[in-house]
Amino acid sequence: MKSLRIDKDTLIADDDEILVRMRDWFEKWHKGEDQYSRGIHDPETDWLAVYEDREKFMAMTAECGAEVELRELI
Repeated sequence: MKSLRIDKDTLIADDDEILVRMRDWFEKWHKGEDQYSRGIHDPETDWLAVYEDREKFMAMTAECGAEVELRELI
């Protein structure tokens, strides 16, 4: 890639700057919204504990928006 158009008025032709811009864009795109990196989606979540403890599962899924009845089925 020799250039990257940022908008109608901005064209980047510096290899290092293109790499940084593309890396930052993909990182933001793949990261998702902050709500998906906390609670049950937190990378530090102990999934075994969530799977084995009904109360923990219910607490961790409370903000997901699914009905209590559906979460209880799981």
